[in-house]
Amino acid sequence: MDTGIVIANTGSPSAPTPDAVETYLSSYLMDPHIRQLPKIAWNILLRKAILPKRRFSSSERYRFVWEEGGAPLVAHQERLRAKVQWMCNREGLLPSATGGVSVRSAMSYGDPSMADALASLREDGSERVLCLPLYPQTASCITGSVADSFERTLAELGWDPPAKGRRGLCPERLLPRGRRLLHRGARLRSASRRPPRTLVSLGSAQGRARRGHLPPAGPTDGGRRGGAARRRPRLRHRVLPERLRAGP
Repeated sequence: MDTGIVIANTGSPSAPTPDAVETYLSSYLMDPHIRQLPKIAWNILLRKAILPKRRFSSSERYRFVWEEGGAPLVAHQERLRAKVQWMCNREGLLPSATGGVSVRSAMSYGDPSMADALASLREDGSERVLCLPLYPQTASCITGSVADSFERTLAELGWDPPAKGRRGLCPERLLPRGRRLLHRGARLRSASRRPPRTLVSLGSAQGRARRGHLPPAGPTDGGRRGGAARRRPRLRHRVLPERLRAGP
């Protein structure tokens, strides 16, 4: 194969049992990208306080979602791997790969490991390798961990092909435009569903207008402001009667 692709994700324990979950959580929480304390102090806290409780509570949650084929994340990613390989080879999803594409699934923690995926691509004769983290965002604790694992495993295998590790699925040049579209959509939704606002005061409307809390009402207000006044949200003013006013 000309090109090898590794699709990477976080991972899952090998079984929904307390021992397997403890092994998985230990490797996950000891990752330098995850822990925020010195290694020795964090290891003591992990062994004495976190793992003894989480190994049982997390194993129950994994047992609830476990499938016949194993961990849901691993099983679904394997189906995704087969689909991506088929699309690359049959539909030309990767035009630069003229000699064929081989896709492998890998997990940062647990199986299938990054070492197994890269060793398999090396045996298939891949001449270049692309690592693609399956995360929509970029962060040190996820995409950074995958990229470091990818580079470290290549060094451990003594394999030096032309390699590239993506730090996320979203290209940086699309982020500003994506933000603008999201903000524009939020403004449109907010404007279409904005209810008329009601201002409740403890005095008369005329008195509050004189003190500057409300714009003075009158036929000349709309004439001066023109379209700007018509675009303002509707404002209803309600004055509470004396018997409902709080305070001395």
